[in-house]
Amino acid sequence: MSNFTDFHAFKQYDDVRLKYVYDAKDLGNEDIIIFPGSKNTITDLEDLKKRGIFDKVKELKEKGKIIVGICGGLQMLGKKIYDPEHLESDILETEGFDFFDYETTFDEIKKTEQVTKKIESIEGILKDFSNYEIEGYEIHQGVSTFDNPVICKNRIFATYIHGIFDNSKFTNDFLNIVRREKNMPEQKEIFSFNEFKEKEYDKLAKLLRENLDIEEIYKIIEKK
Repeated sequence: MSNFTDFHAFKQYDDVRLKYVYDAKDLGNEDIIIFPGSKNTITDLEDLKKRGIFDKVKELKEKGKIIVGICGGLQMLGKKIYDPEHLESDILETEGFDFFDYETTFDEIKKTEQVTKKIESIEGILKDFSNYEIEGYEIHQGVSTFDNPVICKNRIFATYIHGIFDNSKFTNDFLNIVRREKNMPEQKEIFSFNEFKEKEYDKLAKLLRENLDIEEIYKIIEKK
């Protein structure tokens, strides 16, 4: 698993409990299942199959569980993953969850960029999210063919964009879907996770300035 920070935004909501699952027996009572990024997507997917998580999630999908894939998680939710050049493992190809029609092929080009993208016409559980603007970043090998930055089918959605849940309006509105289904009160006020992060960065910067010789660091940088 990589990019643990994709989940940090959820910790700011009092009515959300976050847990990490390593075994199929620990799955079943969650409202949302999220597959995060991975540095070895095929190997991790094979591990999910060995642990029984793969089959368990397929079973939970049929029961209407909300499932999300981010980056490597997105690749897992498709039909197949190919690694013809053995860039990630010795495995040439593996079957994905087949929740979406796309396939992924790894190549040597690694995409790394900050992005701001608008969700186009979308269906499923995110049918009211058309025209939402999402900020984040992409960092992945592998090409999967689809047009929308976020794709959704029924109660499953996926994206290559890390930091999608840092977008507070998107996240709060998404959580409100679950709140309504569970007859919980919706949250109207939007907590800004990006503002929270900026304040934390400012605290860190202040701490560094107070405890480091910044001028000396600048001199070292200039010499290089």
